[in-house]
Amino acid sequence: MKGRCCCCCLVFVLVQAVLMGEANYISPGSPHYGAVGGDVLLECWLRPVTALKELEVRWFMSTTLVHLYTGGRDRPDAQDKAYRGRTELFHKEFHLGNASLKLKWIKVSDGGIYTCSTRTSTTYLQMALYLIVKGEAHVTSPGLFIGVVGGDVLLECRLQPVTAVKELEVRWFTSSLLVHVYTGGQDRLDEQDEAYRGRTQLFHEEFHRGNVSLKLKQIKVSDIGVYTCSTRTNTSHLQMAVYLDVEGLGLQPSIRLEERTERGVRVVCTSDGWFPEPEILWLDGIGRDVTARSDTWLSEDSSGLITVHSYIFLRSDAMNSYSCFMRSHLLKQTRAAHLQISAVKFSIVGPDRPVVGVVGETVTLECHLEPKELMDKMTVRWLKSDLDFAVHMFRNGKDVTNAQDDDYRGRTELFKDQMVEGNVSLRIKDLRVTDEGNYICSVDNGVVFEETAIDLKVGGLGHDHWIYIRGYEKGGIQLVCESTGWYPAPSIQWIGGEKENLTLKSDINYQQDSKQLINAQSQVNVSQGSTNKFSCILWNRVLEKEQEAIIEIADIFFPVVSGWLVFLCLALCLLLIALGLAVFWTVRRRNRMKELEKDKSVQQYDKWEPLVQSDWETMYKNKVSIQLDTEAWLTQLRVSKDGKSVTVTEMENNPPGHYAMVKTSECALGTEGFSSGKKYWEVEVAGNRKWTLGVVAEMVRNGGVLDLEQENTVWTIGQSEKNIQANLAEPLDITYHEFPRKIGVYLDYDTRAISFFIANNKSFLHTFTECKFTEKVYPCFHTSHVNKMLKICPLESPAKDS
Repeated sequence: MKGRCCCCCLVFVLVQAVLMGEANYISPGSPHYGAVGGDVLLECWLRPVTALKELEVRWFMSTTLVHLYTGGRDRPDAQDKAYRGRTELFHKEFHLGNASLKLKWIKVSDGGIYTCSTRTSTTYLQMALYLIVKGEAHVTSPGLFIGVVGGDVLLECRLQPVTAVKELEVRWFTSSLLVHVYTGGQDRLDEQDEAYRGRTQLFHEEFHRGNVSLKLKQIKVSDIGVYTCSTRTNTSHLQMAVYLDVEGLGLQPSIRLEERTERGVRVVCTSDGWFPEPEILWLDGIGRDVTARSDTWLSEDSSGLITVHSYIFLRSDAMNSYSCFMRSHLLKQTRAAHLQISAVKFSIVGPDRPVVGVVGETVTLECHLEPKELMDKMTVRWLKSDLDFAVHMFRNGKDVTNAQDDDYRGRTELFKDQMVEGNVSLRIKDLRVTDEGNYICSVDNGVVFEETAIDLKVGGLGHDHWIYIRGYEKGGIQLVCESTGWYPAPSIQWIGGEKENLTLKSDINYQQDSKQLINAQSQVNVSQGSTNKFSCILWNRVLEKEQEAIIEIADIFFPVVSGWLVFLCLALCLLLIALGLAVFWTVRRRNRMKELEKDKSVQQYDKWEPLVQSDWETMYKNKVSIQLDTEAWLTQLRVSKDGKSVTVTEMENNPPGHYAMVKTSECALGTEGFSSGKKYWEVEVAGNRKWTLGVVAEMVRNGGVLDLEQENTVWTIGQSEKNIQANLAEPLDITYHEFPRKIGVYLDYDTRAISFFIANNKSFLHTFTECKFTEKVYPCFHTSHVNKMLKICPLESPAKDS
């Protein structure tokens, strides 16, 4: 059966998006018809007009180039031969945006989908339209379909006139997927893409009527796009494209009050299952549009559906009724939610002074609601200024533990049996040092919000405090007072037997443990008195409490100098003087030999082992009193207040006024530098197995960072466990016979030499010769042995033989 029929066909728009500007196409919404042998105008208008010099226009059907205009002229050489001499553009109307194509002497084979493509420096656009040649069979379809997620849609496609059903082949496909195939009298589901299996259906019983429409079930967001209906018989092959737009209608919105912020109480409207994002409208109780005050954020699930969260903040002048509307773009269906609010005024009362708690015990932060309210409708939040999560939260009549900070889990509780009386106080158990800080007690009923700040001070009262005797020191006894578990660091006071305050003579050291509690240690030298009873008093300023330790020492433990000992010392001194005169000539001769040998190698000094008493007396004539710099900024070394000793410390927070801090790679330096003459000093290293001693150049001292192996600026030796080495570019091992208790350092600036000795047995260690002294040099002290000090010895007399 032959016939002619006019029907509607979809015009496809927008294959490529606008890149810049707002240029877009205008094209008729119905198919174009042409008769065999006649002409047809395929309309395509660009709006607004773009720069003509940059304009490129391409017309093509499938992969066949129908017409090309580029570089300001037509390019027939690039055109397919089937269209040469049969196409024409309207150059004079390009400035009007007219990119239409005139096709002449129409053939049956010209029927199909044509694409109009334009390009400039700022835009690239495509427009598809359908040409039907009168006299051939063709497919008709409404063109645009809208489906709802989860529902079904019918993509209509009808073949006219009816063809032989036995020969019919029907294919539905997208640009990259095969949606459905019918051939050889049956559906070929094995060729179908997995994404569509079980979701498509053709109407076989209506094929004889020309109905090749496709039913697509259980629509998904991913189904959106262009579908092509293709039919083939022995006498014809036709294609028709339709567009499926998908919309997800979200669930009924829920509206609720949420937390209070600086902007007010937040009202949140939430709905799931939308696609695309819906239009949102907020109205207050009298119908005013307050959408401009709202904010919206979206989240997308794995299926592409959108969850909408829209919120608005209530202000003090807010209405007591709000409505949230969400409307779909395509189907214009609306979902709505409403909220009615009742406001009740109340206030929060807290303590007017800081709350004090004891480490390890329980503390209560008082907070009361006035007047009392029904707490099952209230939200109570306890916050801490330095935490991101709540210390405790109570909402809808129960605790909300998933919003609680981990450090407070299992340690906080409210007085729920007293909430009806307005008591919203917080109890914190097993108090920790880290609990100290500023807390906020806040209560809101969804509209009214009140809060008060409460300051918590934490104190730790120490334990295990005791005094013990460390040893004899400077004609007296050294006492040590220790105590652990304090916070903050306690003040320490020493009281003698005659109520004498010995604190100024004491040294204090603080160390912090893993729980941030302070361990305190103080030492003081005491001498015998009428009452040998000594007290160590530790005071906690937060808790305003003290702890005291007492020790009483019998007279027998104090050193006593007898008369015969004084006589013996005097006789010994006379003997030493006589011996000194006897060897005077030997000393002069030996000094002369040293002057001759001063520029020779280090090995020659081995002859000094051990040195005679006269050598030490010569060096002692050049003794100097070294004073350490207590103002230097150290990080892991601690210089005593009297500038005579240095120790290593691992404490992060020393009480101010006691010690200064420097970098680990630096040494404690003497305050006085030397640029001439001979200098000698001794350092006590007993028990210390990790030390470094010597001198450094002034330029290193001013630079701040010390490299103990740096040549020409640093001259030092050091001990690490059992090894003693000279610190050179290649460290030199030094032989010795017993661990040193005192180290002597002898600097001869004029002869450019510095020597080191074991002072307690008068043996030689090492000499640096030909030192390149060009400026002042400073005594250098470094230790990394924890709890062991380096102490500068008073040089009252030459060291005795040990």
